Amino acid sequence: MEPPVSALPAAIIIGAALASGWAIASVVATRRQASGGVGEARAREALVEFSEHSLELETTHDLLTFAGKASLAIFGSERTVAFQPGEESGEWEAWGPAGDTLQPVPAHLRSVFAWFRHNNLIAVASDLGKARFGAMREPLKQLFGRYGLDVLLPLIKGDDVLGVLGLSLGRNPSPLERELMYVFQLQATAAYANVLLHHEAAHIVSLAEEVDLASSVELALVPAASEGTRGAVSWAGHFESAGEGGSDFWSAYELEDGRVAFVIGDALAGGLGGSMISAVVKSCADVIFENAPADLNPGTLMSMLSRALRLRAERGGQTRCFAAFVDPAASEITFANAGQPAPYVVEHGEGEAKLGALARPGLLLGDTDGPDVAYEVVRRPLSPGAAVVLCTDGLTSTGADARTGERRLQRLLRTSRATSAPELRDAIVTEMREHRAGTPARDDAALVVLRLAKDAAE
Repeated sequence: MEPPVSALPAAIIIGAALASGWAIASVVATRRQASGGVGEARAREALVEFSEHSLELETTHDLLTFAGKASLAIFGSERTVAFQPGEESGEWEAWGPAGDTLQPVPAHLRSVFAWFRHNNLIAVASDLGKARFGAMREPLKQLFGRYGLDVLLPLIKGDDVLGVLGLSLGRNPSPLERELMYVFQLQATAAYANVLLHHEAAHIVSLAEEVDLASSVELALVPAASEGTRGAVSWAGHFESAGEGGSDFWSAYELEDGRVAFVIGDALAGGLGGSMISAVVKSCADVIFENAPADLNPGTLMSMLSRALRLRAERGGQTRCFAAFVDPAASEITFANAGQPAPYVVEHGEGEAKLGALARPGLLLGDTDGPDVAYEVVRRPLSPGAAVVLCTDGLTSTGADARTGERRLQRLLRTSRATSAPELRDAIVTEMREHRAGTPARDDAALVVLRLAKDAAE
């Protein structure tokens, strides 16, 4: 897979650093080896091995551990300490090459690591008398003494201190060793940055995959067609996600006996987890309706969906849901509720429309571990031309508060002169977006408007 475009400059810099570092190492390794260090051939071999294998490591901990072992082979260091930023801002951890955790860096010595951001040269204990150390002379001296070190190699990328390697040599490093340390510092920094780069790229890929998965799940939560008509019944749906994925869903199903069933709901969980829970409910509903028995009703459907949700993964899940079966031949709607807001019924007469509600309480799907829950089935007549508005709570909760959104929706339903399900749906969506006044959606929203034709009873 090709790296993200934003990662390419960093990759080029890393490659250039390694190439220039090894060019220096090739020159330095041919010089006279000073007394007190390791053999020239061994130092060169260890430096080559570190250069080749450091880029293969996957974690910064592994890299710093490997660098510690390499410093033993290259410089004959008696002890190596790796310093790395802690989990809390400003904290620094210290540990040895064997993975043993040492005393954390005390607060009064952490200024050394901030100082390294603008002074990325190698610090040697025997050089502390030089002017360049200034006010950091005493903190550096204490840090050297606290961990028994002679050399500190800061690993700097831009303005960030990635880590610091501390070496205990028991002596003052020779000029040759100082040059080798410079090369080693370049290579360790490049390898460290490479680890971070791979982690960043992997994170980007992971996010992209999650977004793709969430988008795929979202597509499965709503029908491919947002509008439909069957005989005297027409409908129009809408879905809007507040994030990368959605946990609200709706669907319409045409039954063999001429009825049309509508299901709408939303999971209590948010994000991708909520999308997956809703996908379980929606996919189970799809299967049930594909093999729907003749006596299927909204209450039986709810019980089956609740059982399926309880039997999913051990963590289960809870979902609000409303199911309505419309029988145009009988001008009747049959429904059952599992915690969803009551849908509105809009019936037109003279003047302002009459507004009612399909109110009936019910337990959420998956709300109990006990026996199957029986959901009450309610029948209600529908007058010709009546419209039913099913929606999740996210539709009206985007403004100052949910009650304001509800009142605005009710006022629209009483005064709207929309003559079709799509027209009424579009009017509702426009009104709710105006109510939101340009602010982002705070919750997912699903909406279904169904309408019985005026001549349905004829």
